Amino acid sequence: MKSYGLLFCLAASCSFAGDLQLTLPPVVYATPDVPMSLYHDNLVLTETPQDYRFEFECQLGTHDARRWTVKPTDADVGDHPLAITVKDASGKVLEQGKTTLHISPRKAGADQTLRLLIVGDSLTHAAVYSNEIANLLSRFALRRA
Repeated sequence: MKSYGLLFCLAASCSFAGDLQLTLPPVVYATPDVPMSLYHDNLVLTETPQDYRFEFECQLGTHDARRWTVKPTDADVGDHPLAITVKDASGKVLEQGKTTLHISPRKAGADQTLRLLIVGDSLTHAAVYSNEIANLLSRFALRRA
C-alpha cells in the first residue's frame, strides 16, 4: 500500500528585504475545475502585506487586490512557470521569486491510497480546512462512481 502526501510549506525561494520575506514552495499544485489561490499575505512574512504591490507572471490565472487565482481546465494539465515580483508603494522591486504551477490530470493517483497530514492554525483545529478537503474528495469520489 502506497501513501502520498503534500507538504505545501517547503520553501524553494526565500529572500529578505528589510522586514519583507518572500517565501514560495518549489511547486504549487492544482487540478482541473478546482480553484486554487496564492494569497499575498501567505507569500510574504510581514505584518503589513498591504504595503506592497504584487505582480504575477503566468500564462494562466488572474490577479486581484488580495490574491492570484486559477481554475485550471483539462487542457491546462502540465507544468507552467509562475514568477512573482513584490514592489514597494513607489514601484521599486523589493523581491522576486519563481515557482512552478503543476496541474495534475483528473485521474492522477486513482486507485492509490491517499493519506494527508493537515498542519495549520485555529481554523485547521476547528476543522474548517479539513472539512473542505473532505468535501472536495467526496465530490471527486461521486464523479468516479
